[in-house]
Amino acid sequence: MQTLDEIPILIPSRERHEIGMTWKLFNKKFNIQLFVNKEEKSSYLPHQQNGLIKKIHTHELSFSPAIRNRMLDWSEKEYGAGAWVFMMDDDINRVGKFLSDGKGKTKAPTLDPSIFMQEFYENVILADKKGYHFIGVSPTTNRIFYNPNRRFKTNVFINGPMMAIKLSKLRFDLNCITKCDYDFSCQHIDRKMGVLRIDYLWQNNDYHALPGGVSKYRTLEKEKRTFNYLLEKWPRMLRENPKKKEGRPYEIILSLR
Repeated sequence: MQTLDEIPILIPSRERHEIGMTWKLFNKKFNIQLFVNKEEKSSYLPHQQNGLIKKIHTHELSFSPAIRNRMLDWSEKEYGAGAWVFMMDDDINRVGKFLSDGKGKTKAPTLDPSIFMQEFYENVILADKKGYHFIGVSPTTNRIFYNPNRRFKTNVFINGPMMAIKLSKLRFDLNCITKCDYDFSCQHIDRKMGVLRIDYLWQNNDYHALPGGVSKYRTLEKEKRTFNYLLEKWPRMLRENPKKKEGRPYEIILSLR
């Protein structure tokens, strides 16, 4: 398995050369590979010149699943099948962990990114030895939802902003203009390829509030289309979330039957 500094952090970015945060958070210590539209390369070049980004890759693609597949294709050519990659969104501003005091209270301190990544990496090493192929962290930073008795969960949804992927033939479904991380989780579960979530680690991002990114094409109509497609594709795994949020009616939860 690669060392921590060898594993690439694959980051797609769109119109966020000024407000993108992930490469600033993890900075020069990591192997950051940025994927942007070719027309935007010049605006991102200063980040490469100051060492925050190791390399900028360009494409002419429009939607997240296609861009993510391009990143996986590049990684497989560069590192070979079976190697690990980290795939992260460009808007991560903090990372941390949940800590229980043993008296029913939980804290959620922010960690230095290097310490966080070392702990994440050590868990990936152990998971790799047990046959896991797809690993993530808690989908929420809210300590109310953390269960200290279930620090790790298997066969659950892996949140798209931070994923560790063991390279295989699996790719993101191009029909999922949104919610492609749900489908990618289901693909791994369906093929019994090992899905693990490290629930005591968390990342914080806010893609709903920032301009650029998927907000350039995310619409309720596209959300509805993907929502219906996923429910039809994975009827034994996915169902409609009964606790809908205002303005977000097409939410899905993974619920294995």
